[in-house]
Amino acid sequence: RFGQQVSAILAGPKLVVSRKWLLLGLAVAVGAWLRLYQLEVIPADIGWDLPYNLADARAILRGEYRIFFPANMGREGMFFYLIALVARLAPLSHFSIKLTSALVGILTIPALYVAARRLFPESVAFTAAFLLAVNRWHIVLSRSGFRVILLPLFVILLLYAVVRALRSYRPFDFGLAGLVLGLGFYTYIPFAFALVALAVGLVLLLLSGRRFHWRSMLPLLILALA
Repeated sequence: RFGQQVSAILAGPKLVVSRKWLLLGLAVAVGAWLRLYQLEVIPADIGWDLPYNLADARAILRGEYRIFFPANMGREGMFFYLIALVARLAPLSHFSIKLTSALVGILTIPALYVAARRLFPESVAFTAAFLLAVNRWHIVLSRSGFRVILLPLFVILLLYAVVRALRSYRPFDFGLAGLVLGLGFYTYIPFAFALVALAVGLVLLLLSGRRFHWRSMLPLLILALA
């Protein structure tokens, strides 16, 4: 009887992985390999910013919490908090700083797929994710240890959140878009242009002639910008 129970358990539902997740997993795996392979030695140059990044992350680990970091002509702090978080798992070093940017770069690949899937067919979303996985400039930035790597991720997240909000008209989604927009300003200074691009996009959407309930949407837009 016990043998029959074991056989029944083993013969139960099998884990089936869809083709979609296999392809996305492949793109992420390729991207991860390109961003992590020999990361401890490539690139070897610490550049101008990394010593400042190291000092700011060390200050955070000492309990010195700031929103804006004045050193090196002033910089936004999100990336330094991520470095400090990674330093909880690996000793704070040149390698752990580069590991932080590499992990952000890897996370950007599935984020792009999800955002692209909101706007285009699945095949386009897969293509976009794979192209980003092997994109040279993104690989270089992912391995650099520079905070600029947060910029593509948050622009993608903002695009996803805005499209989702405009399609659902739910206050939660507009609040989510506002949250992503606000957090984006703690990533890298040029993120401010995302707000300009968002405003231009909404104006073009208005001029496109598509039917939107703009009057009912106005309070939701104010919620997002708040």
